[in-house]
Amino acid sequence: PAPQGAVSTHKKQSAVELDAVLQHHQDMQEKLAEEMLSLARSLKNNTLAAQNVIKQDNQTLSHSLRMADQNFEKLKDESDRLEQHAKKSVNWLLWIMLIVVCFIFISMILFIRIFPKLK
Repeated sequence: PAPQGAVSTHKKQSAVELDAVLQHHQDMQEKLAEEMLSLARSLKNNTLAAQNVIKQDNQTLSHSLRMADQNFEKLKDESDRLEQHAKKSVNWLLWIMLIVVCFIFISMILFIRIFPKLK
């Protein structure tokens, strides 16, 4: 059997090694906890930044929709005005064309009567 001093030294050495391993694991756990905390903070900051960007995009989209609605209403009003104007101008244009055609027809009849066919 081994002397008692050797067993006692072996136990002390084993306890020191165990303490060193436990301390190493505790240090690793602390580092991992710090890294996880850092990653959680980073994720929170990224999430807040994304939230702000999405809010701004939603505001821009809402503004664009309002502007599109306003432009659509203005376009509709202008389209109605143009239609009314086109109807008026076509109506006058139709009467003017009809008068011009009648004038040309009467002029041709008079021209034929005044200058008979040459023989």
